[in-house]
Amino acid sequence: MNDDGIPCGLAGDYASLHKPGKDDRDLFQQHLGNIVYASMGAAVGGLISVQMHTVDGLDICRVQVPPSATPVDATVTVDTKGELVKKTVFYVRVGNTTRDADDDEKAKHILNHWPRRPQ
Repeated sequence: MNDDGIPCGLAGDYASLHKPGKDDRDLFQQHLGNIVYASMGAAVGGLISVQMHTVDGLDICRVQVPPSATPVDATVTVDTKGELVKKTVFYVRVGNTTRDADDDEKAKHILNHWPRRPQ
Protein backbone atom coordinates (compact mmCIF):
# COMPACT_ATOMS: atom_id res chain seq x y z
CA MET A 1 0.00 0.00 0.00
CA ASN A 2 1.28 3.47 -0.68
CA ASP A 3 1.04 6.36 1.79
CA ASP A 4 -2.40 7.24 0.42
CA GLY A 5 -3.73 3.73 1.16
CA ILE A 6 -3.75 2.68 -2.49
CA PRO A 7 -2.59 -0.90 -3.13
CA CYS A 8 0.61 -1.19 -5.17
CA GLY A 9 0.84 -4.95 -5.06
CA LEU A 10 3.75 -7.35 -5.05
CA ALA A 11 4.11 -8.00 -8.79
CA GLY A 12 7.60 -6.48 -8.88
CA ASP A 13 8.71 -8.58 -5.93
CA TYR A 14 7.20 -11.70 -7.46
CA ALA A 15 9.01 -11.04 -10.74
CA SER A 16 12.38 -10.64 -9.03
CA LEU A 17 11.94 -13.80 -6.93
CA HIS A 18 10.12 -16.01 -9.46
CA LYS A 19 11.23 -19.60 -9.94
CA PRO A 20 9.40 -21.88 -12.39
CA GLY A 21 7.12 -24.33 -10.61
CA LYS A 22 7.27 -22.44 -7.30
CA ASP A 23 4.51 -20.40 -5.65
CA ASP A 24 5.31 -16.66 -5.85
CA ARG A 25 3.56 -15.92 -2.53
CA ASP A 26 5.55 -18.63 -0.78
CA LEU A 27 8.84 -17.41 -2.27
CA PHE A 28 8.04 -13.85 -1.18
CA GLN A 29 7.28 -14.93 2.39
CA GLN A 30 10.49 -16.98 2.54
CA HIS A 31 12.48 -13.99 1.25
CA LEU A 32 10.88 -11.67 3.81
CA GLY A 33 11.64 -14.14 6.60
CA ASN A 34 15.25 -14.42 5.44
CA ILE A 35 15.63 -10.63 5.49
CA VAL A 36 14.23 -10.37 9.03
CA TYR A 37 16.42 -13.25 10.24
CA ALA A 38 19.57 -11.79 8.66
CA SER A 39 18.97 -8.30 10.01
CA MET A 40 17.49 -8.94 13.47
CA GLY A 41 17.87 -12.63 14.30
CA ALA A 42 15.70 -15.64 14.94
CA ALA A 43 14.10 -14.32 18.14
CA VAL A 44 12.53 -11.41 16.26
CA GLY A 45 11.77 -13.53 13.20
CA GLY A 46 9.70 -15.82 15.37
CA LEU A 47 7.59 -12.90 16.64
CA ILE A 48 6.37 -11.50 13.35
CA SER A 49 3.11 -12.54 11.73
CA VAL A 50 2.66 -12.34 7.96
CA GLN A 51 -0.68 -12.42 6.16
CA MET A 52 -1.21 -12.23 2.42
CA HIS A 53 -4.31 -10.42 1.14
CA THR A 54 -5.76 -9.52 -2.24
CA VAL A 55 -6.96 -5.91 -2.57
CA ASP A 56 -8.31 -4.61 -5.88
CA GLY A 57 -6.90 -7.72 -7.56
CA LEU A 58 -3.39 -7.13 -6.22
CA ASP A 59 -1.54 -9.19 -3.64
CA ILE A 60 -0.37 -7.24 -0.62
CA CYS A 61 1.50 -8.41 2.46
CA ARG A 62 0.55 -7.40 5.98
CA VAL A 63 3.31 -7.76 8.56
CA GLN A 64 2.40 -7.48 12.23
CA VAL A 65 5.20 -6.97 14.72
CA PRO A 66 4.40 -7.06 18.43
CA PRO A 67 6.48 -5.06 20.89
CA SER A 68 9.67 -6.86 21.81
CA ALA A 69 10.40 -7.86 25.40
CA THR A 70 14.03 -6.86 24.81
CA PRO A 71 15.90 -4.22 22.77
CA VAL A 72 16.63 -5.22 19.16
CA ASP A 73 19.46 -3.92 16.97
CA ALA A 74 19.22 -4.27 13.21
CA THR A 75 22.01 -4.96 10.76
CA VAL A 76 21.25 -2.90 7.65
CA THR A 77 22.99 -1.94 4.43
CA VAL A 78 23.17 1.80 3.73
CA ASP A 79 24.38 3.75 0.72
CA THR A 80 27.21 6.03 1.84
CA LYS A 81 28.25 8.22 -1.09
CA GLY A 82 27.78 5.39 -3.60
CA GLU A 83 29.32 2.70 -1.41
CA LEU A 84 27.11 0.07 0.25
CA VAL A 85 28.09 -0.33 3.89
CA LYS A 86 26.66 -2.67 6.53
CA LYS A 87 26.06 -1.20 9.96
CA THR A 88 24.20 -2.04 13.13
CA VAL A 89 21.51 0.43 14.16
CA PHE A 90 18.85 0.84 16.81
CA TYR A 91 15.64 2.35 15.49
CA VAL A 92 13.04 4.18 17.56
CA ARG A 93 9.60 5.46 16.66
CA VAL A 94 9.16 9.21 17.16
CA GLY A 95 5.59 10.18 16.35
CA ASN A 96 4.93 8.80 12.89
CA THR A 97 8.62 8.58 11.96
CA THR A 98 11.38 6.02 12.49
CA ARG A 99 14.77 7.32 13.60
CA ASP A 100 18.24 5.81 13.92
CA ALA A 101 19.12 6.48 17.58
CA ASP A 102 22.66 7.40 18.56
CA ASP A 103 24.19 5.62 21.56
CA ASP A 104 22.96 8.19 24.09
CA GLU A 105 19.38 8.18 22.76
CA LYS A 106 19.44 4.38 22.55
CA ALA A 107 20.42 4.13 26.23
CA LYS A 108 17.62 6.52 27.25
CA HIS A 109 15.07 4.67 25.13
CA ILE A 110 16.08 1.32 26.63
CA LEU A 111 15.76 2.68 30.18
CA ASN A 112 12.29 4.04 29.38
CA HIS A 113 10.99 0.89 27.69
CA TRP A 114 12.82 -1.96 29.45
CA PRO A 115 13.54 -0.80 33.01
CA ARG A 116 15.58 -3.09 35.19
CA ARG A 117 13.45 -5.31 37.34
CA PRO A 118 14.49 -6.20 40.88
CA GLN A 119 15.93 -9.71 41.07
